[in-house]
Amino acid sequence: MNEERTTEETKRSASEFFESFLGSQREFLEGWMKTQKDVLDNWLEATRKFQEAFINLGGTQEGTPGRDFLKMYNAWLSTMVNSSKIFTDEISKMQEKWKTTVEREKVGAGV
Repeated sequence: MNEERTTEETKRSASEFFESFLGSQREFLEGWMKTQKDVLDNWLEATRKFQEAFINLGGTQEGTPGRDFLKMYNAWLSTMVNSSKIFTDEISKMQEKWKTTVEREKVGAGV
């Protein structure tokens, strides 16, 4: 009887540890995803404001070096935004797979 009790206590302790671990993993992933989204949103907003300020300075008139610079900048920005979105999307997919795996393990462990 004492051996059964020890086994049950061990299972309960392991279950509590595993549940705590999974909870912290979930919180970390959710926080990280939110931070990534916020960084991308803030970066895009700052870039938009930079473009507006540049346009308001009159640097985009035909035949000015500013116009060529803005075209190159827009091409670079489009590439960076697309790359960032692809990266963020792939990270999100990886996080969702990890979260699904963790949930499956949790259910399998009887937690």
